Amino acid sequence: MKLSRLNHGLSDILSMLLPTEPQTLFLRACLWSGGEGCRAWLNWCETVSDTRDMLRQKEFGVKGLTPLLYYNLQKNEVAIESSLLTFFRTAQIYEEKRTKVFHEICQKVLAELTRAKKRFLVVKGAALADTAFEKPSLRHCHDLDLVLEDSEPREILALIEFLDFALSTRNISSEWENLTLVHKDGLPVSLHRNFFGISLYNQGQKEMWARCEGKLVADVPCQVLSPADALLHVCGQAFVSGHSTLPTWASDSWAIILRFPDLNWEQLIACARQSHLALPMFVMLGYLAEKLQAPIPSQVLVNLGKAASQSIVGQEIALSIGRKFKNGGVKGLLRKAKNWQSRLSILKWMILPSLDYIRWTNPHTVAWALPFLYVSRPVKYFARRFQ
Repeated sequence: MKLSRLNHGLSDILSMLLPTEPQTLFLRACLWSGGEGCRAWLNWCETVSDTRDMLRQKEFGVKGLTPLLYYNLQKNEVAIESSLLTFFRTAQIYEEKRTKVFHEICQKVLAELTRAKKRFLVVKGAALADTAFEKPSLRHCHDLDLVLEDSEPREILALIEFLDFALSTRNISSEWENLTLVHKDGLPVSLHRNFFGISLYNQGQKEMWARCEGKLVADVPCQVLSPADALLHVCGQAFVSGHSTLPTWASDSWAIILRFPDLNWEQLIACARQSHLALPMFVMLGYLAEKLQAPIPSQVLVNLGKAASQSIVGQEIALSIGRKFKNGGVKGLLRKAKNWQSRLSILKWMILPSLDYIRWTNPHTVAWALPFLYVSRPVKYFARRFQ
């Protein structure tokens, strides 16, 4: 299904935050089965001059997907040139050893927190490796991410530091959002207060906690997000961080969708609407359906498109993120817009955004001062043009 057929005016702008065509070919080679997967691999190889060099490059964003690629090529019985086969086998051995060390450290941390009866959720790679992928080593993980229910982290920090971890900073304010501890072997443990770094995106957080499920992570009984919430979190995190241009979120999303065919799509739509994430989810799931042929019901995209159209502040936040993570700023967004409705939405956001957006961008401003912020916005834009 083409995104343009769903007729959401801003989808063409946000499409610049999606993987490129070469990255999409690579994802198909990692994810598709049979002849289609074989052809995708051959097509991708035709786009690069040095396959091994491209697989090593962090900038292209596929280095961490090498184990998944090799696993899928083996399943599809693709003939691999001998020197490249050696490269794949070496990478596989390294990743399996690395996964073993990662697993052992995670096991100690999770077991200690569980014994202390601390309430936390395991999210992102560590959770998905054990719950969505066929083998943990197929999902490259570089850290352990935990969301804490208790906003006071000091007791948890003490427990983790006892396991050969060091806190990156000693100054913990009452308004902390993220804290990182690093193991002596280099593994970071990231503690999060919220699911997303944008406050308005966390409006469904209470319900997400209520829907969490018990699963084994690193052989320790832990709480993880429900499949629908995990999919929302994967896409939302990638969008907020500017990593939606990289392919990892797409392979994670694919794994969730295929592993949980009974995924509660209505729950995902409702949570996306509540969290103002409908527009990013519409664009990113649309990419999965159109470019990767992920089994996403067409009505899900239709309903997300409708929800996106109804959330003005959701559109404004998405534009703000798009401006931040893509070269060109507001001018770049205007150039990307393909119709006058999209340009009008951008101009309105620039000059006369919604009150929710103003409050979000100026959280400490008193109510009586908000009108002055509206007046100052066009003045600031014009001032920048003449600097």
